[in-house]
Amino acid sequence: MQLLDNYFLRVGESLTAGEKFNFADQQTGDVTITVAAEQVRAHTPTNYQFTFNSNSSLRQTDNISISLSNITFHSDRTIKIIAGVYWFLKDAANNSDTLTLSSDIISCKIEPYPVFKKDAFFQYRVSYPIEFEKMPEKKLLCMFWDLQLRRWNDSGCYTNLAIQDVVCKCNHLTHFALILQTQILINTTFLDSINIITYSCLGISITCIIFTLLVYTVFKINSERFIIHKNLLIALMFSQICIIAGSQAGSFAAICKIIAILSHFFCIASFSWMLVEAAHLYFLIISVFSHRNKLILYFLFGWGIPIIIVGVTLIIQHNNYGQDQICWLSTKQGFTWAFIGPVLAIISINFVVMIAVVKIAVSSSTKNNFINKGFKSKLRGIKTMIKATSILCPILGLTWLIGLIPVTEQTITVAYVFVVLNSTQGISIFIFHCLYNGEVRQQYKRLIQLRILCSSHVHK
Repeated sequence: MQLLDNYFLRVGESLTAGEKFNFADQQTGDVTITVAAEQVRAHTPTNYQFTFNSNSSLRQTDNISISLSNITFHSDRTIKIIAGVYWFLKDAANNSDTLTLSSDIISCKIEPYPVFKKDAFFQYRVSYPIEFEKMPEKKLLCMFWDLQLRRWNDSGCYTNLAIQDVVCKCNHLTHFALILQTQILINTTFLDSINIITYSCLGISITCIIFTLLVYTVFKINSERFIIHKNLLIALMFSQICIIAGSQAGSFAAICKIIAILSHFFCIASFSWMLVEAAHLYFLIISVFSHRNKLILYFLFGWGIPIIIVGVTLIIQHNNYGQDQICWLSTKQGFTWAFIGPVLAIISINFVVMIAVVKIAVSSSTKNNFINKGFKSKLRGIKTMIKATSILCPILGLTWLIGLIPVTEQTITVAYVFVVLNSTQGISIFIFHCLYNGEVRQQYKRLIQLRILCSSHVHK
């Protein structure tokens, strides 16, 4: 779009005040771009009107009206005005999953740029799209193409759904279009508050993960269970770092794609290590098979599964990484199933394992007399069940089950719960598997006793 604008400005440089140059479609003969040179007086409001016929494949036939009202300049000068319809750029700008281009791209540029005061505005009128008449529940928006963010933006634009057509008013100039919002989005205030909670919790979570890893390393806790914990924490930490980095890299295409790939890898790795946690619990508590060391198999599975999934996805559809402002997987063509599919499978298995483990824990605590021993035995069983569930949910990723509930105006509270629980996963692991873990506490006491013993020997 910028290249076209620069080209038409070069054409405008050869025009004198009052001259106009029209670019027409070879097939239809309709004027699609007008370049005009106009003489203006300082601080004098000026109005301009342009009308174009659009016969593109997107709209078939349409009259597009463009007007500039109360435009002023600081000095007397000759200005260049470019106005027209870029009907041939519809595919390049149709890159959103929730916003569909519903008119030709309308361009208006003035060189030098005018003064836009409160009563000055740029206006364009287009007819209603056919798909809007068939689907009245959808929303029409007047938007402009944000060159920095590479996406449609409605800042400074206002939409008026008149009887005959859609009237769009904006307080700036660039490239505009009528956009059909194919998915009704949640209120932006809600999204802003969700983002604040998410990134705040992620920051605390990453800190807790680092501290937990330091404790495991300093205390030299290297049992099979804690080696699995370490790998889960590493995958989880990098996935959360990628989420934060992705929120800031939307305007850098190459970096955004790399972050999207890394996010996919570490998120899948987090869940594959959660499945390893479940497998380890199964072999330890439920299975009667040999309990010999299975670390090699765990490593192959924990890091091998994400390598295979992300590798295959890259080979098949690498262009669908980093296609939006949050640097994640595109939702087009079911691409997100490269993440959702493995996650649903892992959560389902983990849920079954957790139910079995909790059942065994409750039976053991009540010595199989849950019913016969009255209220105290029942209470002991309930406490054991709550404790086991609280400990297992963070490392098995079962809080992600809440994510299956669609986010609507009625389920906003559930969305907050989902965000808090999953962005604080590192905090939960730190509390239940570090701070209040019996093995960690025992190792801490040993180190303290060893230090006291060494200190007493030195004083002797």
